[in-house]
This record gives sequence, C-alpha cells and structure tokens, in this order.
Amino acid sequence: MDRIDIWVQMHAHAAGTFTPSDAESSVVVRERVELARQVAARRWSEYGWTVNAEVPGHVLRQRFRLAADALAPVESALRQGRMSARGADRAIRVAWTVCDLRGGDAPSAQDVLQALNFRQRGVS
Repeated sequence: MDRIDIWVQMHAHAAGTFTPSDAESSVVVRERVELARQVAARRWSEYGWTVNAEVPGHVLRQRFRLAADALAPVESALRQGRMSARGADRAIRVAWTVCDLRGGDAPSAQDVLQALNFRQRGVS
C-alpha cells in the first residue's frame, strides 16, 4: 500500500474568533467520516477493498474513470510534468474520499481540485 502525505495550510485566528455555533461538533464530523467509510466499503466490496486507499490505480483509470471535466486538473498537471502517474492515482483516491465526505456519487472537478490542494507542492 502506498502512503500519501496530505498538507493543509492553516491560518492563525485571534482568540475569541469562534463561537460554538461556528464549527461542526466532533460528533457530527465523526458521523460524516463513518458514513463516508461505509459508502466506500460498499462501492469496493465486490473487489475485496474497504477504503479508497486500497484501490489500484488501473481500476481508478479504467472501470471507475472520472468524468473528463473532473480529470482535467490531473491531466493538466501530468502534461506539464508537475505530477507523476502515481501522484495522479493518489490524488484521485483522495478525490474519491472528498466526494464520499460530501455525499456525492462520483468525484467532481472541485473534489479533484481539493485533493490536489492537499499535495505538498500544491499542484492545482
């Protein structure tokens, strides 16, 4: 199994910036993550995988190929030499996770862009 580093840029906030109504509770976030994991497990169950990270790249590129508009940012990065094929597969796996977390059926261009923004080099 490959490992992927996810980088998220955080911005400092002044004390007292947040009120309890501004943020989702940990319970709500946990429920969304659990649901996303269940969705992924159902999608991949006939193949013996349980999470998006386990799906081989060739399956992502063939049987579960994303729509052309969703793949456009990845293909652009590949053409420009800013991303390897393995990096593209990793980004697509993360895009599936982003999609699952938002409750979508298949990754959108926004999901792919979000996944690319998690990369250390900020390919997007």
